[in-house]
Amino acid sequence: MSEPDYDILDLREVPHFSDIVADRIWHAWWADDGYSLADVQIALRGVIEANGYPFTLVAIRDGQFLGTVTSIMDDIGARPDWGPCLAALWVEPEARGQSIAEAMTGELMRRLAVLDFERVYLSAKPKMRTYYLLRGWTMI
Repeated sequence: MSEPDYDILDLREVPHFSDIVADRIWHAWWADDGYSLADVQIALRGVIEANGYPFTLVAIRDGQFLGTVTSIMDDIGARPDWGPCLAALWVEPEARGQSIAEAMTGELMRRLAVLDFERVYLSAKPKMRTYYLLRGWTMI
């Protein structure tokens, strides 16, 4: 298997990607719930300013943004004790089908294991559940 031609970095290392990450998160999940882009930027700033955890990862190829994923402690409103969570997994449409989401998820899981987290949760909209189930996640 060949090495990927992209890097997966902590957003703290490449903060100039913060605006694009916030934009993708806002459009995909927050806008329909009435939040502003500024709300997402504030939340993301809190992640960047945290020491170690939570964290946001970005995939980058030749200086171009490919995707992002975040781990936060509480992303399931009805179950605040279910954490840490994989949240806001996004891959740019033109970069899909290249296993970038799987690579980012794998890196997120590796980093959580280093932090001694044994279980990771996520909340998936119904149309995305099959994606996660096919990748070994269990629905609870």
